[in-house]
Amino acid sequence: VLRFGTLHEEDPGQVPPVLLPLYATLAGAPEGADTPPALAYDAAVGMTTVFQQSRDPEVLRPAEILLRHAVAAVGEGSAEQGICLSDLGLVLFYGFQDGAGLPALSEAVAMGRAAVACAPGVPDEQARRHGNFGHTLRNWAEVAEDPGALREAVTALRTAAGLSTAADPLRVQHSATLGSALCGAAEPLEEPALRSEGIALLRAAL
Repeated sequence: VLRFGTLHEEDPGQVPPVLLPLYATLAGAPEGADTPPALAYDAAVGMTTVFQQSRDPEVLRPAEILLRHAVAAVGEGSAEQGICLSDLGLVLFYGFQDGAGLPALSEAVAMGRAAVACAPGVPDEQARRHGNFGHTLRNWAEVAEDPGALREAVTALRTAAGLSTAADPLRVQHSATLGSALCGAAEPLEEPALRSEGIALLRAAL
């Protein structure tokens, strides 16, 4: 989608037909409402990967538009919606990191919370949802100096680590993220034992 963007503006006939619905969605055209949610989701995930590798902020807005479309196009409260909401929260969080301000972080937390409330998927996918939510909420807790949110973030990250199976490529990452959060939470929550637990998890993740 990114590669053919300029060509689509200059000569739409040269763009692969499979991509045309995505451009309609991005442009807010009426026919864009019919774009298959799976197509929009896959394109948005690809854009998010581009951002992770390049930190190019220009890809975040189209990724957000496509994910909002996917969220609205799948079943309310379904596992599929949970996946889309989780990725939308992640994109909004990246936007916050890139200067979008606290409203973006607040909405990212809301999307993550909605994602984990949706129907469960397979354990590793559920773990990813809880991990994304916990990571985003931890950042909110630090900015807002909110111990309640920090405690909730730790709970979400514990859930992620607990759900992750041996086959999950993110298993070590979930444990390390939890370990880091526990170390960071020990002082504000006045629970020194959390630091020892966190250090143990970080050592195990090495």
